Amino acid sequence: MMTTSVVRHLLRASILVALVAAALASLTGDAAAENQNPYDVAVGQMQTCEAGGGTATYEEIRTAGSGVTYTEVSCSGGFFDGISCDNGFQGTYC
Repeated sequence: MMTTSVVRHLLRASILVALVAAALASLTGDAAAENQNPYDVAVGQMQTCEAGGGTATYEEIRTAGSGVTYTEVSCSGGFFDGISCDNGFQGTYC
């Protein structure tokens, strides 16, 4: 029979795994994100980085008349330290 502390430990571990999986999905984007503005995708990545205890840096490339065409988000510190994502209209690459 499992003790209460073992059950609590397993529950905490399960929640942590679910949160990490959700955060990674947010960082890498999905098929729907391919049609999103690169800035909108970058905002979610910056929020994920900062929620993990890191500091996000953001760079963008703009073209006249088209607005933002490319963004890059890098995370320093925290859980996502060292992850960098490039976002364009063709998708997200981390």
